[in-house]
Amino acid sequence: MRILLVDDEPMVLASLARMLRQIEPQASVTPATSGRAALDLLRSERFDVLITDMQMPLVSGEEVLARARETNPATVRVLLSGYADLKAGFRSVSLAHQYLAKPCSIPELRDMLSRAVATRAALGQEDLIAAVAGIGALPPAPRLYARLIQVLAKSEGSLLAVAEVIEEDDALTAKVLQVANSAFFGAVQEVRTASHAVACLGLNALKALVLTCGAFQAFPAVVHCPGFDREKHQTHAFLTGCVAGAMGRTGAEREELFTLGVLHDIGKLALAARLPGRYAPVLRLAAETARPAHEVEAELGLPSHAAVGAALLSLWGLPAGVVEAVRWHHAGSRLAAGGWSAAAAVHVADALAHEQAIVAGIEGPGGVPPLDVGLLQQLGVLGQLAEWRAVAHAEAERLQANG
Repeated sequence: MRILLVDDEPMVLASLARMLRQIEPQASVTPATSGRAALDLLRSERFDVLITDMQMPLVSGEEVLARARETNPATVRVLLSGYADLKAGFRSVSLAHQYLAKPCSIPELRDMLSRAVATRAALGQEDLIAAVAGIGALPPAPRLYARLIQVLAKSEGSLLAVAEVIEEDDALTAKVLQVANSAFFGAVQEVRTASHAVACLGLNALKALVLTCGAFQAFPAVVHCPGFDREKHQTHAFLTGCVAGAMGRTGAEREELFTLGVLHDIGKLALAARLPGRYAPVLRLAAETARPAHEVEAELGLPSHAAVGAALLSLWGLPAGVVEAVRWHHAGSRLAAGGWSAAAAVHVADALAHEQAIVAGIEGPGGVPPLDVGLLQQLGVLGQLAEWRAVAHAEAERLQANG
């Protein structure tokens, strides 16, 4: 692993380099004592990880991150700073994957490096690594983004109204979770739901994130991938969230399962937005053969959208429980061995959402992941299937009626 470490304070630079070598003895750590020196290195060399301070004279950390995204798209970009300028921090939300606050601990650095290694291992192919690492934000459903802008622009806009819009969309949910889980923005505990993220950040921060800094304006409103319908994708994500949420036993568990349901297919959005030329054939073949997308992805030599989504969320520093639920929501044999879990709940909710969306006439083309009744029996939840199916049916009819 090659790591570029950038800080204009020699003692801080030496301390960080020492910690990184302690964590990863085989790593090659290249120190740069200024942003300008970092830019020179980025022009001539390739790095797996970039860790840069924010406030440096002449060339800032933002400029270093921007150059790295342009010249080293597969590099994991980490912003490290003790400078609490939220405006500058929000400007960097589309540039950095993770944010660490000074002083940084060995466990924090170890977690960051392990996520970087896991991302490369999960994706394997260099163009996929570059595509996923190059994602600063994903395009929200246009209708929901327009509604969010309206709510945020109102002087009387409330956190509840903002949360209700954000938690319907996987792109919006993923981004606010990334920011809310960042030490740079004051996170002191894991944030696993959109509503909790909104409460942690507050209205002013959300306005800066969405309106001022343009965190979601890196992409056009429409995803140009033949066979991919952004609105249908959002509808399925929301329906899956509703069904998964109904499986929770407590209010907190229902809320967390809802968020996981909304996020479960974010890998499809990432592939359609970043690699449309490679993902369109998957969607076309899935529609022609009436097979689930994850089966066709494997046939055409792509990692599953579950693996891509998990890699992106891990890279963004989201809690491990969120990442794992997204990663394994199609892995039936693993779910059976592990017992009832959040990932199992999302697996069942996904199948029921597809099934009932077809009944309501709001399902897009492609095959439906089969609902494995034997798996439900193994997990000890077969008796609740009728109740969950009724929830899925009612929610699908409501979404169909609302257009």
